[in-house]
Amino acid sequence: MKIKQSGIFSLGIFLALGMAVSGYFISQTMYNAKVAINTAEAKGLAERRVESDIANWKLEYKVAGKTRAEIPELYKQAEKIQQTIVKLLKESGFDDTEIEIGVIDYYYKT
Repeated sequence: MKIKQSGIFSLGIFLALGMAVSGYFISQTMYNAKVAINTAEAKGLAERRVESDIANWKLEYKVAGKTRAEIPELYKQAEKIQQTIVKLLKESGFDDTEIEIGVIDYYYKT
């Protein structure tokens, strides 16, 4: 029984093409699975841009002294700085309802 050379050659070509195509599809499936892990789909309000009309700013400042006897003077300095900041904000267009003044606080560092 003699096998034709052309039959073996065409069988080899078809096997090689089949393995190449299946390798391509397997690699695409693995790539798409990895990409899907790193992505998220958002719907609803995330689909449009919205301009904000409110901003909350927290301003902090510090005054420092070396002894407890300086605390009354440091409070006066802190109140003066606070009044300067409020004045600057009002000059920039803010009104009293938009400015919330916090409590002056201190801590003792040993």
